[in-house]
Amino acid sequence: MKKILVYLLFVTLPLLSYSQSEPNLILDEKNGFKDLKIGDNYSKWSSDLTLTNTDNGIKYYDFIGSCCKKLFSSDLEKIGLGFKNNILDVIFLTTPTERDYSESWTSSEYRYLKGSFGEVLEEKAYESAPDDNSGDINSIWLGNKIQLILTFEYMGLKDFDGKYIKTSRCKVLISKRPDLKSGF
Repeated sequence: MKKILVYLLFVTLPLLSYSQSEPNLILDEKNGFKDLKIGDNYSKWSSDLTLTNTDNGIKYYDFIGSCCKKLFSSDLEKIGLGFKNNILDVIFLTTPTERDYSESWTSSEYRYLKGSFGEVLEEKAYESAPDDNSGDINSIWLGNKIQLILTFEYMGLKDFDGKYIKTSRCKVLISKRPDLKSGF
């Protein structure tokens, strides 16, 4: 019996270490996306912003500047920035809608970005799927201060000249980690 317990311990121990037990310090060091850094003052980017809406004290803008048009080698369709009290609080990145001909549920773009983030951040992501039948999948990396959430957004089947093809896009959210202790 002891041999079985010891064997199970040695087999399951590496699996337990797979999860993110320690905050990702690389994510905290990067602190944003390329030149866009969490904590930047609004005045640094004001000439490159177009206001889109305001919600809960955060002003959301489309970034129209010339920097940061690619995420690794993937094109970006949109970059959104959220400022709270004139301080950059959240960064949104969106890839163009992709036609996906593969057999896999997730797109090649999502798999590429997930692998690239995993390589740069030197760890695998925690993966979750919302319980809303959307088909979306989230890959999450957490630092002490910063979080990064890569989302595969399933957009359904679309008719392209009589042929139905699944479509999707990827979204990335980079923000400060919420203070969960203040909610208890």
